Amino acid sequence: MSRVLIVADAFPPALGMGVQRTLGFVRYLRDYGWEPVVLTARDKSRIGWDPELCSRVPPDTSVIRTYWFNPRLVGKRLYMVLKGHQRPGTKEDLILGPMASNGTTNTLRRWMHTWLLMPDEAIGWLPFAVRPGLRAIKTHRVKAIFSTSPSPVAHLIALILKRVTGLPWVADFRDLWTQSPYADRRQAYSLRWRYASERWLERQVLISADRIVTVSEPLRAMLLGATPNPDPMRFHVITNGYDPAVIEGLQREPLSKFTITYTGKFYGRSPIPFFQALSALFEAGAIEREDFRVRIVGISAQEVAEAVDEYGLGKVVRILEQVPHAQALQEQLNASALLLVVGPFQVEGTLTGKVFEYLAASRPILGMVPQDSAVADLLRRSQAGIIVNPIDPGAIGSAILDLYREFKATGHVQWRGNETVIQEYARPKLTARLAAVLDNLVQHDAGARLRQHVSGEAST
Repeated sequence: MSRVLIVADAFPPALGMGVQRTLGFVRYLRDYGWEPVVLTARDKSRIGWDPELCSRVPPDTSVIRTYWFNPRLVGKRLYMVLKGHQRPGTKEDLILGPMASNGTTNTLRRWMHTWLLMPDEAIGWLPFAVRPGLRAIKTHRVKAIFSTSPSPVAHLIALILKRVTGLPWVADFRDLWTQSPYADRRQAYSLRWRYASERWLERQVLISADRIVTVSEPLRAMLLGATPNPDPMRFHVITNGYDPAVIEGLQREPLSKFTITYTGKFYGRSPIPFFQALSALFEAGAIEREDFRVRIVGISAQEVAEAVDEYGLGKVVRILEQVPHAQALQEQLNASALLLVVGPFQVEGTLTGKVFEYLAASRPILGMVPQDSAVADLLRRSQAGIIVNPIDPGAIGSAILDLYREFKATGHVQWRGNETVIQEYARPKLTARLAAVLDNLVQHDAGARLRQHVSGEAST
């Protein structure tokens, strides 16, 4: 069995959808002839911990955790100690606990992200990852390197490992880099030197990686466009997905009231049109407040508290902050319907990881997504829900009312998804595609080395 070094900043026990992609590959690569060796960061989490995720990592997996210097956590530690919120030396609450969102801390955070943390806060991992990575390659006789975002720092580490060892390398762009739509990157790129520097680094990755993987065809096209003299054969699509083994271990427990559930963060997407639509339905008497619930799972209450109050939804909306991944999946299963939000100005090819877990939950999806987006195409193919304009409260309200009326008439909302389409996104099938990319790459590399050797002998 061949071994592949997986360079990933997102790995259990950290939370986040990026963790699920990496974890899925690690769980199933052995079934296709590849043994994963994971290089990740110790004590690294931007959004929190979920220790239960560690139980999903195959017990014999070699996981190398290296030090990571995070100025943000150091600043948070100092702030909390000075304010008397935490004893020094206690880790978990320093990572998970709230940091005051006043003007000073927000300004400091923006300054750090713009001027110090390039390309992002994971840059403090790079100096401590390269040597252990080289050691792992030698010790485990690694045949290939696979790096995966969300942090592009994973690709920079793999770039160095590639140049030192010459091993074939697959770079997985789960998220875009300089073309990212997220506000923190757009703000940083308002500085021309910052954008130019990161664009140069991105080009080095795109040129040097033997294969590029991303999550949708539109993103593949964008990466092709960002690569000098690209060879389209180097670029592959492996979507995000869901783990059927995890879903099968849960049992649906339907709720007595009609409940729409949203899981995960909003990441700049706006739920305001949804709140506006809901408020209008209540005001018109089309829906009774006592019969309707909204559950928002996995965000800070501060993200939506003001809007919930503004639209008079305090008795309807319940916010569950950080929860384990298994609990988030359970919330999806229990819901009458699931809310999906993709903003009108997001990148066309955005295929958020949560949509695949929504599909696996077999609950109707209320998709507030642009009609011409990759997410809308997926919802149409899978027949998994309703697609509405994400900024049209009237259309959103009509869709909510249709779902609610079906629930009131029958006691549930029927699932009408196309299971054949949905099964295409099971983690084992997606991992088989990654293994095929690795197989082809290693065979190609071996052939190239053999030809080089024969050519060298002939010349002498």
